[in-house]
Amino acid sequence: MSRSLKASAEGLRLVERVRKNKGWSKYDSVWYDTARVSQTTLKRFHKPEAIDKENFINICKAVEVDYKDVVGSARSFWGTSPDVSFFCGRKAELNTLNQWLIKDRCRVVAIKAMGGMGKSYLTKKLAANLEDKFAGVYWVSLQNARLLEQVIEDLLAFLSNQQEIKPANDFETNLLRLVKHLTEKNWLIIFDNVESILESNSFSGKYRAEYENYGALFDRLCSCVHNSSIIVTSREQLPEIKRLSADTATVRVLELQGINDAAIGILRRKGINAEELELNRLIRQYQGNPLALELAAATIKQTFNSNIQLFLNTEKLVFNDIKGLLDSQFKRLSSAERSLMYWLAIYREPATIEAFETDNLSRLSTAKIISALDSLRDRSLLQIKENCYTLSLYQS
Repeated sequence: MSRSLKASAEGLRLVERVRKNKGWSKYDSVWYDTARVSQTTLKRFHKPEAIDKENFINICKAVEVDYKDVVGSARSFWGTSPDVSFFCGRKAELNTLNQWLIKDRCRVVAIKAMGGMGKSYLTKKLAANLEDKFAGVYWVSLQNARLLEQVIEDLLAFLSNQQEIKPANDFETNLLRLVKHLTEKNWLIIFDNVESILESNSFSGKYRAEYENYGALFDRLCSCVHNSSIIVTSREQLPEIKRLSADTATVRVLELQGINDAAIGILRRKGINAEELELNRLIRQYQGNPLALELAAATIKQTFNSNIQLFLNTEKLVFNDIKGLLDSQFKRLSSAERSLMYWLAIYREPATIEAFETDNLSRLSTAKIISALDSLRDRSLLQIKENCYTLSLYQS
């Protein structure tokens, strides 16, 4: 299994001495050309950030230093985690998560939000900041819905430093082995895009047919005592975390909201140089959803010739890229949830349960309405304030 490596402070001092003796600058083109890496990768090496193991070795080899003398103590595997070279905002969220993981020693933290809010980016930034606080970081992407047997096999191999490459035949034994490793050292394990293993066309929180054993995994990680921290990112709330976060101080949920001040930075970086009043109107229109704002910025530049006012005055603001973002989540809903979403989109005002009951076009029972509303909240598609429900995105 490939993995990432990160330089220790002492290792960087060694590299600096050798580099100066060679007469190379810190980001000398001879260095990164010899190492067959980009200048960006060399800069990440110096920060220091975790980089691909092969690139790390080649950078050290170029200055004739044994990489083992340079590598930090943390072992990490970042997999398909996003690049966070440009990351703005979310200081309050980072501080909260740092408090939960380091000071409060939470065993499991769930970061929940609708698509595009930046769950994975926030988690990567947090994990990179805290890497030295843990024995290492392991990133599990479930975007392609990997079976748990495959995930645990890779996890055991990594945590045992490739000593346990053949898992046991039964799930419980492998689960016990996993918990043992999580108890012996303080690892940070991240499960990203967990909604991919949940069922569509039904209420939230139901696992797909071949993925029910993930429920047992998350239940064990939440309820048993160990010394590691688990982060779960998802568009939907997991039933085990929803249940245990209400009763257990070491299991917590962060419901990620849109960004405000930092959103202006995103828009300006995308070349939208309008007045702050217009930028703030656009940000409110899309509830500070970072991905939606990036997509909107591209449309403003390409279709509206960078005229944000013309874009804002256009009634049809759900353009193709944004529609794709919405459709990917909408198609997961049950028929009852879809009915309520359509109703709210037409109603366009905060609605109480009584309003749903009175103007019930789909003839849903009160029990079904309440279940559907609860499920939509678990999917981060609804906001509730003063007992009134509104859609989470794209309000005028």
